[in-house]
Amino acid sequence: SPHKYSYNERVNFTSKLIIKLQYLKVLAIENELNIIYTADLLNYLNKALPAVKFYFIIGADLASSVHTWDKIERILQLAKLVIFSRAGYTHQVLNSPIIKKYGKLGKVEFISIPEINISST
Repeated sequence: SPHKYSYNERVNFTSKLIIKLQYLKVLAIENELNIIYTADLLNYLNKALPAVKFYFIIGADLASSVHTWDKIERILQLAKLVIFSRAGYTHQVLNSPIIKKYGKLGKVEFISIPEINISST
């Protein structure tokens, strides 16, 4: 799906969002390295920072389709998938193919949080 905001706007928004969370860091390297795919970015990050455990965080609205992504198996080898709740999607997440296939293997986790009105797009 096309993003509503530019890459730079999303980086700036995310940086402001986590400013008080010193254990999180926004790395805006996709453009610099000309990386398009999530699996390629995670592969680069794992090689560059081998001691770091990576988490790939998505909203619940993507849970029903993430299992169809190119290289999803590789993504799950390189990072734990964390799916955050979004209003109206909890039932879909819990019954999604990604949770059914990988949830019990510890590769995917669903986290229910209080609703906040943000989006990556």
